[in-house]
Amino acid sequence: TTPTSVTGNIGTSPITATAMTGFGLIADSSNTFSKSTFVTGNVYAADFTSPTPSMLTVAVLDMQAAYTDAAGRPNPDYVEIGAGTIEGLTLGPGLYKWGKGVGFTSSVTFNGTSTDVWILQIAGDVTVG
Repeated sequence: TTPTSVTGNIGTSPITATAMTGFGLIADSSNTFSKSTFVTGNVYAADFTSPTPSMLTVAVLDMQAAYTDAAGRPNPDYVEIGAGTIEGLTLGPGLYKWGKGVGFTSSVTFNGTSTDVWILQIAGDVTVG
């Protein structure tokens, strides 16, 4: 739900754009992405025109690879950071694990390169705002 802000691109798959409520999505003329005042970037959904569904398939495969990567790591790099309150933190690449929910009301920064990996294993809810 909103209000929130996202810097970067977001997407949903295999569900459709109607699943992203509160963003006030405005489709571009090609219907390959939408814009929102809450997102600095593009919003993608599985029901948009090609090549969007293929791009989202790649993203889902990347997510599955991240899950496999995390499952193969015997110990997380970071455990219970911020006791579940991560607002204002800067997180470097690695595997983060929480045994309960995680929340933040302000920004969280992921600092690294385009080839770095962040995996967040959260046993409970993620609360934003």
